Amino acid sequence: MALHRLMVEEALVPSPGWEMRRKLVIHKLKSIVSSWTKRGPQLASSLGKINESASADC
Repeated sequence: MALHRLMVEEALVPSPGWEMRRKLVIHKLKSIVSSWTKRGPQLASSLGKINESASADC
């Protein structure tokens, strides 16, 4: 018990509020990454068309 108290006093144990915030941030990051991976093929295709167009202009 003394070790746990020391950890709390030294802020080595996150408070319930910080733990909730951490989980929300992780959830948001997963959502962002998921949307990026879904849009990845579309973006790659668009960039390929732009590169082809730029190459044709040269």
